[in-house]
Amino acid sequence: MAMLIILGVIVIFIVRPTQPKLWSGICIFGIGGVASIASWVSSRKKAKMIFDDRPSLSEVDIYRRYYSDTKLPQPLVIELWNEVAKTLHIPPGKLLPTDRFGHELSGYWITSDELDTLAEKANARARQYGVAIDFSEVKTLDEYIKQIGKLKTHENKLKR
Repeated sequence: MAMLIILGVIVIFIVRPTQPKLWSGICIFGIGGVASIASWVSSRKKAKMIFDDRPSLSEVDIYRRYYSDTKLPQPLVIELWNEVAKTLHIPPGKLLPTDRFGHELSGYWITSDELDTLAEKANARARQYGVAIDFSEVKTLDEYIKQIGKLKTHENKLKR
């Protein structure tokens, strides 16, 4: 991306257009568009490489392998797991609890609409339960499920 910016500046100095501000703006927006497309394409290729080689696990296997020793109920774990998978457009059986947001999960250069949507869903759940989520503590799928699971547990304690 830096190379594109440098190239755009060089072209402006060499060509010396009559309206340099206009051409500078066009170059900046053009480079931004190219960078966005490149980020999206790179993210899709990376996701394909990461997830295609993984074996697919069933919902029962996911819960047994990773969450049976927690106090989280299986339906909640599976609901959250599938919510992440659906939001990020990844087959749920291909996910691992160690998958990191912004890396294996929707790793664009800056952020992604999918991650923003997932954060909105998590915040809506938090508001429903009357608590807040500290996203600085949520870096992996496992941390997401446990953090939201705590919210549900908190709600159940309040009902008693």
